[in-house]
Amino acid sequence: MLIDDLNAARIGKPFETLGLQPREDGSFLMRAYLPGAKAVDVLSLKDGKKLYTLESRGDSGLFEKDLPEVKHPFHYKFKVAYQDSEIEVIDPYQFRDEAFFGLSTMNETPANIYKTMGAQLIEVEEDGVKVKGV
Repeated sequence: MLIDDLNAARIGKPFETLGLQPREDGSFLMRAYLPGAKAVDVLSLKDGKKLYTLESRGDSGLFEKDLPEVKHPFHYKFKVAYQDSEIEVIDPYQFRDEAFFGLSTMNETPANIYKTMGAQLIEVEEDGVKVKGV
């Protein structure tokens, strides 16, 4: 079961499980795993406008929403409500290409494996918003 695998950190390909996932019919599914969260809204990364509210799958921390009207990936952040607080966080699972970028150069520069396999701080700009992370 998906939630058991998430809780036990047994998801071997998280970029294929979490974030904005394409469906066979051309639409998308949004999925987030945020243990302890009470509610999760999806906001536009560009202007912060509320786009969707994800549906909780029990008290597991798993939130999902089918997005049949969405036909192309978009950049977003989550507004996450916990019992006593609320935060906004950019979902790292929308940056699959950036996460795997270093792997394409690993054979070219094996002496720098720490740069291709290790966590490196990078900055990307999406929809006019600079996003920094590892």
